[in-house]
Amino acid sequence: MTFTAIYINGDSGWIIGYVEEFPAIVVQGKTIEQAQERVRTAAQLLLEENREMARERIDRPVLLRETFAIEG
Repeated sequence: MTFTAIYINGDSGWIIGYVEEFPAIVVQGKTIEQAQERVRTAAQLLLEENREMARERIDRPVLLRETFAIEG
């Protein structure tokens, strides 16, 4: 999977990072490297949590589980 992270200069010297595909992810770091690490960690945690919530919601046998890619 690939995602697009955007980094901008914030207030007081902080770097703000966000992910275009995940509006819920907005992080800050004192350095670009720290912001990059926090973006990646947040995206990983969000994906894991979404998968877990989806599995808990299913109350019937799974008919099909597939992976897919979206271009764009």
